Amino acid sequence: MIPWRQWMEWGLGALRLRPADFWRMSLAEWVAARDGAAAAAGQGMMISPVMRQELENLMKTYPDRKTHT
Repeated sequence: MIPWRQWMEWGLGALRLRPADFWRMSLAEWVAARDGAAAAAGQGMMISPVMRQELENLMKTYPDRKTHT
């Protein structure tokens, strides 16, 4: 499902695209414009933090191993 409202907020608001230009953009153009604007604003790529349950699952699946020297 595409988050149209958020995309329009970014495209029409943050990027100040004209509606006609926004709707003509390909997905690749849209992602490049969004990521470029975020990088220029110092936000970089938006990465979600790991939630506690995800971390615990990762720790069980990939436990630390002691190495013998």
